Amino acid sequence: MKTLETEKTTALLSPMQAAESMVRYLAPATIEVLEGARGVQQLGGLVNEDVYQLLHRKAVAIAKLRQQTGTKSYYPVIEVSRVHQECTTLGTIESIVLLKISNRTRAMTVRLEQHIDRWLATAITVL
Repeated sequence: MKTLETEKTTALLSPMQAAESMVRYLAPATIEVLEGARGVQQLGGLVNEDVYQLLHRKAVAIAKLRQQTGTKSYYPVIEVSRVHQECTTLGTIESIVLLKISNRTRAMTVRLEQHIDRWLATAITVL
């Protein structure tokens, strides 16, 4: 028998779990965009226009730099080590993601906002 308390808990966990799942996909995909292994178009439905344009500009700048130096892009092996999330306001989640890339650990912050029936990344910072 479900009580009102368990229904509230289930309702709160489902969006958080969906957001964590999205962040676990989005964080490595963002690094792949910056490394030139993935097109930014593949993130189109997951990020807002500002984040999309920022990633596009950075990816173009990195591609130009690679072309000038003669280095090739590669597909990085990325492992999500840890995700920490906090619901700061209703419909907004701040996430910190630790990524293991080769022998290095990098941190990324992702702000998600709920739009209709899905989460949308409105800010991404790679540290």
